[in-house]
Amino acid sequence: MDQMISALGQPGHALLIDCHPTLETRLVPLPQGITVVIMDTTKRRELKGSNYNERRESCELAAKQLGVKLLCDLNLTDFMAQRGSIKSGMVFKRALHVIGENDRTLKAAQALTAGDTVICGHLMSQSHTSLRDDFEVSCPELDAMVQAAQSHAACLGARMTGAGFGGCAVALVANDGLRDFMQTVSNKYYQVTRLEPNLYACQASAGVTVEAL
Repeated sequence: MDQMISALGQPGHALLIDCHPTLETRLVPLPQGITVVIMDTTKRRELKGSNYNERRESCELAAKQLGVKLLCDLNLTDFMAQRGSIKSGMVFKRALHVIGENDRTLKAAQALTAGDTVICGHLMSQSHTSLRDDFEVSCPELDAMVQAAQSHAACLGARMTGAGFGGCAVALVANDGLRDFMQTVSNKYYQVTRLEPNLYACQASAGVTVEAL
């Protein structure tokens, strides 16, 4: 995904990627008046010993029990109708996150296309809840950062991003409250964790290009 957005990104747009089976992409317009804020917890991500492989193995087991090659072959409605096929509550939670995240991603693309940043923000926050409670790849520092962001009036939604267990979160923020958001969230996060965060206000830009000499 990182390589594709680096190559295919366009100003003012997100990129919807179908990771299986086609790698088809679609540009999704970002509404005016919002900024994407990357929030570095400065908590180093450590996947070693984090049970990351257990998450993958649980998803593979869920797919096998559901009779599909990959979890993305099921939509949320079909998954819930077949939930009895999964024998473990933990495996169910892992699969619920993955299939629910696919559903939230598609709904977020629809919301952005319609210019509805409120719904998109809600979906982002729901995503963090699922990552924290169902997939269990968050950590206290990420939760503190997301909570600080979500408590600010200018924040439309926030969630951890990446593999989890440390690293960064991302927030969708209204431009008219951006300056106060950056300062307030930094202060709140520090008060909870005693870590100095790094916040970056970002706008979508073009991907990598090659210029002739």
